[in-house]
Amino acid sequence: LTAHFWLIHRYQKIKKNNNQDAKDAALEDFEGKYEGMKALWKDFKDTSFYHMGYLWIAIIRDILFCLILTLLFEHPLAQTVLIFLMSTAMIFYLCFLKPLDEMKELIQTICCEIILLLVNFCLLILAGMDQSGQGSETTRNNLGMAILVFTMIFNFVPLVFLAMSLVEAVKAAYEFYKKYKLTKAQKNKPAAKQ
Repeated sequence: LTAHFWLIHRYQKIKKNNNQDAKDAALEDFEGKYEGMKALWKDFKDTSFYHMGYLWIAIIRDILFCLILTLLFEHPLAQTVLIFLMSTAMIFYLCFLKPLDEMKELIQTICCEIILLLVNFCLLILAGMDQSGQGSETTRNNLGMAILVFTMIFNFVPLVFLAMSLVEAVKAAYEFYKKYKLTKAQKNKPAAKQ
């Protein structure tokens, strides 16, 4: 995390340079020097730390999630409230700052976060019912079924986006093949006239 934070800070410092030639040279040098670590920021917008720090924010969120689950084990209502708030904050972060470069990836991430928020909302209701000692068995079963359905949907969302990517790749391959055949046909035409 520290290395990632340092790299983002360094990259942002270079981007703020007013001299365009010096900035371009410094960015080229920076990207060449840290080529192997480019995966830490290449899929994110580079306009601010909040965009480039998405990976950092997601890791901190995962660490907090694990800490909440382990340290508040005996307090399920507090767990669900905190996790619900983290999910809500993450959705706002993704919707308003849009840290990912590709719109398809951003939409996929937001869809998955919304599904997680719905699961957390169901868990919040269940924890509230446990805390108050109220709620019918039917309501609990319905909420449990909703959680199962949301979990199934959560597992299929990436598959839908993968299918979309495969369709795009097949279309691109087909277009490439058409251009290749056209180029080959044009090369063969002059030879046929002779």
